[in-house]
Amino acid sequence: MPVGKAVRRAPFLKACFPIYEPQITDIIDMMRRAGLCDALVYEWVRQLAFNVYVGNGDAHSKNYSFILGPSGIGLSPLYDAVATWAWPQFDNSLAMSINDVWFPYELTFDDWAAQARMCGLDSGHVVEIAREMRESVLTHTEDAAQGM
Repeated sequence: MPVGKAVRRAPFLKACFPIYEPQITDIIDMMRRAGLCDALVYEWVRQLAFNVYVGNGDAHSKNYSFILGPSGIGLSPLYDAVATWAWPQFDNSLAMSINDVWFPYELTFDDWAAQARMCGLDSGHVVEIAREMRESVLTHTEDAAQGM
């Protein structure tokens, strides 16, 4: 909700799903019912792929938000993105399964394609997003680790 020139994070997903933890199909369905453009849906898939490939087991629906600004609705930058896989005492399963796969190391591009089809998305485009994100994370992991 714009206040002057400020932009606020909208807890939209929490308002839409107050009782249970929504899964990917629920979120994409909500985005479509809200009239959000395909570009925004695929950008959300990109954020999801980032969280999957960094091993963020805490990337539940409330860690994604929309922002309302002067130019309309957009996705907020990612926040609470933690590579939980780095701590063995934490559950390393994903907060939202992809094609009923709960562990990132078991995930294949066929799973991304199947999930895309379940959501009515272009499976080739979703696989391309997942492949690019996986490669990017793998390429930059060593650099990121050196900064720790």
